Amino acid sequence: MRIALRGLDALVFSSAWIALAAAALIAAASRGLGVPVDARALGLAFVGTFAVYNIDRLRDLARDRHTAPARTAFVLRHETLLKGGTLLALLLALGLAVSAGLRAGLLLAPVLGLGLAHRR
Repeated sequence: MRIALRGLDALVFSSAWIALAAAALIAAASRGLGVPVDARALGLAFVGTFAVYNIDRLRDLARDRHTAPARTAFVLRHETLLKGGTLLALLLALGLAVSAGLRAGLLLAPVLGLGLAHRR
């Protein structure tokens, strides 16, 4: 039971859960529109969401100590891993965006800007 709870903590507090939800929404929208599901779009949704949410987690540690102590403890315990995962996600997102072409990049740039600029 304890291992399952640690796995659930990792899924939720690392932002992997919300990143999976973003990719699932892309897949559902594609299917709903009757267009093929594009693996690059799924990848971009996952790694982009993962990166933006983890940047938010890492930069809001001081404030989150009071409002989300369990999440803060997780982030502090796994800070190096989260930073490495976030950097990898950003690099993958860049590669996927470049491979998707200029139009996709022009659409994604303001989305990235809004994601990074917002504060809770």
